Amino acid sequence: MDDMLFKRAFRERPDLAEHLIRGILSKPDLNVVKMNTQASLFALNTKEVILDCLCTDSDGKLYNVEVQNEARMPLGRRARAYGSLIDSSIFKKGQEYEELPDRYIIFITRE
Repeated sequence: MDDMLFKRAFRERPDLAEHLIRGILSKPDLNVVKMNTQASLFALNTKEVILDCLCTDSDGKLYNVEVQNEARMPLGRRARAYGSLIDSSIFKKGQEYEELPDRYIIFITRE
């Protein structure tokens, strides 16, 4: 899947994201209640990251779906960096660590 096609198709169609995530994770009951495409995340003195698609389900779990045309990059480290920025963007001062939601980082690649 081409990155640009993904962005345009999913921009206003949370039902497509829901169907995709359900299929990939075998979670037929998953319900996406919030979706943000092209979400920009950064922390002070860090690299800015633009997420392709960030969804929240009815249980508060987060799903970041990324389309990567190049599968040879270090996807594990990229997932780690994206996850850290996602967590830091939602984790507020005074919150307990138990309040951090479960999150999934999904990469769709050509290979």
